[in-house]
Amino acid sequence: MYSWQALERLAKLENKRYHLALLSSSALRRVQVPLDKAGQAGFFAKGDVFSAVGSLPVPASKPDPAAYLHALEKPGKMAGECLIIEDSRSGAASAGRAGTRTLGHVGAYEGAEGLVRMSKVLTEAGGKLIMSD
Repeated sequence: MYSWQALERLAKLENKRYHLALLSSSALRRVQVPLDKAGQAGFFAKGDVFSAVGSLPVPASKPDPAAYLHALEKPGKMAGECLIIEDSRSGAASAGRAGTRTLGHVGAYEGAEGLVRMSKVLTEAGGKLIMSD
């Protein structure tokens, strides 16, 4: 997906019907710079970008659900109210362990074989649906 396509899709979600947040296993500074460069940082309210290693009192990496549970606390959301989009086995497992619905994203994987393989991996890890774009 091109950056402008992502911006269009984020803009459609930004109608205040949805609360958008971002959680990464990377350090916050490694997440914030690309968000700024891609023009996507404005879609996330201050404090709604989380790092599994930098946002928690005790760092915990995926598949531990601690980071997702922490990210749910800030806006006061229940796991059942949320949809998590994940592109890795550990991330899908983490989201599932936090009790959220999980959508697997395989768009970063190339070729039919890669898409099929990762679709299976994400489904087995807890993804209820798979999307490629």
